[in-house]
Amino acid sequence: MLPMPERPEETIISLMSLVQGMGKRELIKPGVIIPNDGPDITIFYQGEAELRRKSDDLLLFSSENRQLIGLPMNETFQRFCYLRTNSVCDIELVERNAFYQAVEKEHCWLDVIAVLSYYHAVFLWRDSYAHTKSSYLVVRHLLFQLNQLPEEKRYSINIAEFIQERTNLSRSYIMKVLSDLKTGGYITLKKGRLIKLNHLPAKY
Repeated sequence: MLPMPERPEETIISLMSLVQGMGKRELIKPGVIIPNDGPDITIFYQGEAELRRKSDDLLLFSSENRQLIGLPMNETFQRFCYLRTNSVCDIELVERNAFYQAVEKEHCWLDVIAVLSYYHAVFLWRDSYAHTKSSYLVVRHLLFQLNQLPEEKRYSINIAEFIQERTNLSRSYIMKVLSDLKTGGYITLKKGRLIKLNHLPAKY
């Protein structure tokens, strides 16, 4: 499994601090779709949100990290994706022009480029497994990804649902692969949760 691109944590926090207090800050309830087709950049200070594709509701990413959403100046992202909260989220909506004026004033364009490059690299990282010809390798990658979550978080996730909402694979195929891996002693499941992951075969 290729490692996820390294997150530029200090750079993201620095940009957030640059404009903190300039916009409208509010708490958003779980399950709310946050409009992302307007003139604002959305700053996530706390909470879990997910990015989904509009055409088929495919889950592209979910994150509990602090994020800057809406940096691209064009509307391509807004036309194809939407944001939804999974928990109570502390966000601030900052007008895009005001954000970029602050960036210009403080000469922070390299920081913006670094963050955009990171997001771009994450999408390429996802494509490295999502667009493989082998459906099994997609499942295998997501099992590794799920196994990297903290135990408390991992035990709360139904493994079949985790895989299905991130892929276009059928539930019957996912369940068959999981059943075969469990029978072969490669994974340990309990009530649909991943308890333990051993060495997974490279081919199925």
